[in-house]
Amino acid sequence: MDDEVFARKLSALNTLLQPFDIPDSRRELTSANIRWLSRNLAIRNGNNPMFETAMGVIKWLLKNERNK
Repeated sequence: MDDEVFARKLSALNTLLQPFDIPDSRRELTSANIRWLSRNLAIRNGNNPMFETAMGVIKWLLKNERNK
């Protein structure tokens, strides 16, 4: 898979998450924070109109995650 595609998905998720109610400590898109978002984003943001889109990107990132 292309590193550029992965980077673009990360950038898109960062933009999508701007209006979401998430802790500042979880805004840096590390592997651990992306996993945390996959479990917890719906708690305060389930009604956000962009929630499903953000979850789709999160799931894609988790599926295509780099082993570090």
